[in-house]
Amino acid sequence: MTTKQKERKIDITIALLPMASIEKALNIKSKTLFAYEKEGILNPEIKEDKSRYYSLGDLEKARLTRILIKSKTMKLAGVKILLSVLGKANIQAEDYSNYIQNILKNCKTKVN
Repeated sequence: MTTKQKERKIDITIALLPMASIEKALNIKSKTLFAYEKEGILNPEIKEDKSRYYSLGDLEKARLTRILIKSKTMKLAGVKILLSVLGKANIQAEDYSNYIQNILKNCKTKVN
């Protein structure tokens, strides 16, 4: 395969998804997305008409945040810290779930 034929990686930072799409995909309310934004977990692009557009990275962060909060694994402030650490470790948003599942599995193994 030549360099020209190599598959391009998807840029997950481009804000493409309107708020309604995120709400529908995650079965989540706009109020919850606003709370995630206020906490600094999500960073949507806000258009002149005040509509918000989210990236695929934001979608993954919202999905992961919802899972961790619903499972009572973490509170919102803890998720914010965790996502900050993952970002500083240069772990991409699409890899967050796998990375965190490995951490949780290792923690359970060490505790048991």
